[in-house]
Amino acid sequence: MMRVEVVIALAVTLVLGIFLLQDQVQLPVRVQPAAQEFQLVTGEWSWKSADGTQEIEVYRWDPAMLIVKQGARVTLKIYGVKGERHTLAIEAFGVRADILRGRITTVSFVADKAGTFEILCLDHPDREHQGPMVGYLIVLP
Repeated sequence: MMRVEVVIALAVTLVLGIFLLQDQVQLPVRVQPAAQEFQLVTGEWSWKSADGTQEIEVYRWDPAMLIVKQGARVTLKIYGVKGERHTLAIEAFGVRADILRGRITTVSFVADKAGTFEILCLDHPDREHQGPMVGYLIVLP
């Protein structure tokens, strides 16, 4: 008989405790990811065959891959080193900017969608235009 009373007392204590603590329990608050800033440069790779009959030049973003959390405010500070002008586009976030040699161009946006997105140079989209000059923005949920 004593065991039943102990079990009932524990059950009542547990239920009362839940009701009393219910007002003190707070739901988790979603914290916005911190702002992230990246320094990029425009670069160029070139190769020439030993006999000089073939030459290949390709432009690139450096670094070529950026990883952020969804919801983060992203700032890119891009220094134009190689090439007169590169038109940067991150279509998924409506970002477009001209990167000029010798200048730093700053663009900011909120990475509000998860996924992998191209950082493209519209002036060098394919091999025929010394590209593709493409990097990737990876937005983690």
